[in-house]
Amino acid sequence: MLGDVNIVSAIDPPDDAAQPNAITVLETGRVLYERLVRGMWTHGVKVLRAGPSVARGPESRLLVMAIDADSDWARIETICAEQPTLLITNAPSRDAALRAIDIGARGYLADTISDRALDR
Repeated sequence: MLGDVNIVSAIDPPDDAAQPNAITVLETGRVLYERLVRGMWTHGVKVLRAGPSVARGPESRLLVMAIDADSDWARIETICAEQPTLLITNAPSRDAALRAIDIGARGYLADTISDRALDR
């Protein structure tokens, strides 16, 4: 049993001075989007929903992407190469966490992470 897997990449540590004006969320539902809207408004950060193209808007510096155990890793790798991406998963595993960091994700978090930790 792995327990909770919460790994954040140290490749590019967060820079408080470079806080994004907006973040974009890509998920099939609305749960992650709504969690981020509730948390980010106090920081003055807009939360946008990604469209089919997953194109980053001019004001969005981070894509937050919900994934599961059956996700298309080739597509995720392409997205991570195009823009800074944080992966949130409902099926955390050590192998997936290592793969996420290897392909350049900014981080890999279980969707059970607390709202407070997610906001940070």
